[in-house]
Amino acid sequence: MQKQGERARTRMSTAGKWNSRGFTLIELCVVILLMGTMLFIAAPRIHDSIFEDSLHSAMKYIMGKSRELRADAVRDNVDYVMHFDIDKNLLWYETSDMSAEKRDEMKRKSFRLPESVKILEVSIIGGSRRSEGDATVRFFRRGYTQPAMLYLSQNERIFTLVLNPFSGMAKIYDK
Repeated sequence: MQKQGERARTRMSTAGKWNSRGFTLIELCVVILLMGTMLFIAAPRIHDSIFEDSLHSAMKYIMGKSRELRADAVRDNVDYVMHFDIDKNLLWYETSDMSAEKRDEMKRKSFRLPESVKILEVSIIGGSRRSEGDATVRFFRRGYTQPAMLYLSQNERIFTLVLNPFSGMAKIYDK
């Protein structure tokens, strides 16, 4: 009789019971794959948020503001002008139909570039080049932009921001 009891114990199936010894190789591979995918997606954003410098943030601001002014010019059916005070590192905008008081107010609310970032030059293609004083870029109500190149520097790094007149897009070039 004891042999039958022993056989019954050895014949019991372990299927469906949780094995508490550890994880299988497949489970570990799936977890590593998921973690790698999440890290691959998140790493550039984390890097940009930690190591973003003031030159890139200034370039992004100017690009965003130029896109916004171009869209506003078309929507409002009025020309916009972006001003760059090269000596004081300021930028502001105005419309062609603003009153003098409103223009002064917009200049007082101007955006100051970070201390380490300098505007070297604003060059209007087919027009003037300014490396001091006040330079302007126009955004026309018909949807195009005055073609311009802005040269910004930080320490030894120099970047060029080119405003495309027809697409309204801006490109950044190193040097």
